[in-house]
Amino acid sequence: LGKPEDRKDIARRLAAVSFRHELDESKRAFTSSEWLKTIAMLQRARKILDENPTIASESEKKELARLLVNSRLYQILSTAKKSYEQQRWDQAIREYRTALGLLDENVAVLGKVETEENRRTIEKTIVMTGVAKEQALANQAVTGKDLEAALIHYQNIVRLIDDSRFKDDSTLGTILENARKQVVRNREELLIKRRVDWLTENYEKLFKKNYPSAKSSDLLSPRVTFIKRIGDVMIFNMSCVERKHGRTFRLEFNYQYDIGNDTWKLYAGKL
Repeated sequence: LGKPEDRKDIARRLAAVSFRHELDESKRAFTSSEWLKTIAMLQRARKILDENPTIASESEKKELARLLVNSRLYQILSTAKKSYEQQRWDQAIREYRTALGLLDENVAVLGKVETEENRRTIEKTIVMTGVAKEQALANQAVTGKDLEAALIHYQNIVRLIDDSRFKDDSTLGTILENARKQVVRNREELLIKRRVDWLTENYEKLFKKNYPSAKSSDLLSPRVTFIKRIGDVMIFNMSCVERKHGRTFRLEFNYQYDIGNDTWKLYAGKL
């Protein structure tokens, strides 16, 4: 080994053996979904290759590059999935977007067809994650009887799917249809609630206006009930207890709200 050329030849052979060992072991780790282990082995193989560029064929170099990109991609997706399962929605979406960035940077390595297939899958997963987040928040709002918040979250679901390229997807299409129904239902419930709240808040003034004899009475225990809707007209039943000179009476009338004109008046029709 006294000759420099002999030492160079042995070093080159050693590098080639080490490179192929790392590459072969990385494939086994890749098959076992051990992404971090795969990445570490491939990075070592790439370092050896950078220092000895002639030890590998072009196909081996391409294989290393593809394996490294895919193992990094699957590691990111694995982390994103864990975040999703823990309902850390925003974190999951950030990780999925990181995966998209990795794809964009490596189109030349993976090819346009594979890149687009992966991109489509990840983009759909991002939409599904956003929908899962909004659905969870909507459920919380419904449980807490916060109709305004629930409406906002259902509207967000509609927007997320409508603004994506997946609204014709069967799964997301079903979710979109249900979310639109929830938006309509919540708008109606919110409209009713706001009208009931307004009547409850103004019950004393309304009863004294429609029952002149009650102007000097104490009016207690207001109750407002939504009866039905006829076109743009919403009909409510109102009642309260009148206390006058030690005696109590029950007062009641039906009131209607015209949505189109934003006006209130007594309802004289039959229920």
